Amino acid sequence: MKIWRVAVVLLLLVVTQMAIGKSAVWQVSKGSEKLYVAGSVHLMKPSDYPLPPEFDRAWQQTAVAVFETDLDAGSDPAFQQQLMAVFANPPGVTAQSQLEPVLWEKLVLKANELQLHIDQYQMFHPSFITLLLTIGELASSGIAPQHGVDGHYLQMAKAEGKSVQVLETPAEQISYLASLKEVDANKGVAIALQDIERLESMITDMMKYWRAGDMPELHQLAAESMGQFPEVYEALIVTRNRRWTVQIASMLNSDPVEFVLVGSMHLAGPDSVLKMLAARGYEVTQF
Repeated sequence: MKIWRVAVVLLLLVVTQMAIGKSAVWQVSKGSEKLYVAGSVHLMKPSDYPLPPEFDRAWQQTAVAVFETDLDAGSDPAFQQQLMAVFANPPGVTAQSQLEPVLWEKLVLKANELQLHIDQYQMFHPSFITLLLTIGELASSGIAPQHGVDGHYLQMAKAEGKSVQVLETPAEQISYLASLKEVDANKGVAIALQDIERLESMITDMMKYWRAGDMPELHQLAAESMGQFPEVYEALIVTRNRRWTVQIASMLNSDPVEFVLVGSMHLAGPDSVLKMLAARGYEVTQF
């Protein structure tokens, strides 16, 4: 779902007016140039619609839709093969061999519960299996990418003939996801299993804070797990935010008004895209 965690201590250090508002949509401007940045939830239920009205209000004022990456690539077999190759184990190494026996048993129990034949994935790093289990748990509740904010606006862009751009290629996104392999496998699996068990309550809270544009609360919610993995936070959040900030700033040099849609966690906390844009002198206003 691409909603990653940040350290709770950082939340205590940075709480600004910019982070609190009516919805997860912001206008970014300098002089007469402007664009809109909106926070997405990548996986949702059909019942999560309609979206907060600020999303469509901003959308109607734009000519270009900008997404994190090519959303259609996820169904491309070549993309799927590249993703699996990144998480493939070296010869002779299995997922089970990288985990303590008690954790492996817990992983097997959860896989059986979700009807995932875990033996078919022994060739992959345990982090790949926990990703599959998380997606499976979400799907069991009707939460899926086809209902996400990104997919919704991609279909609208196609229907309206709106120009579409991306901030990174699918290959670049896969390279960032590879940081999950750098985490101690036992620690990563243990925390992932804990998160899966409380996923329903987490999603309920996340949607409440997202709808209200309450980024400090969203930031705090995510911090409970991601704060334990600074290397993943750096790769998946900070590094990408720095790159995206440069790209977004350059968009303000052109006439078409862009609607930039990224995962909401990229807009929360002290390392957010919004903070980085404000530090460059752009005016960032809750829309």
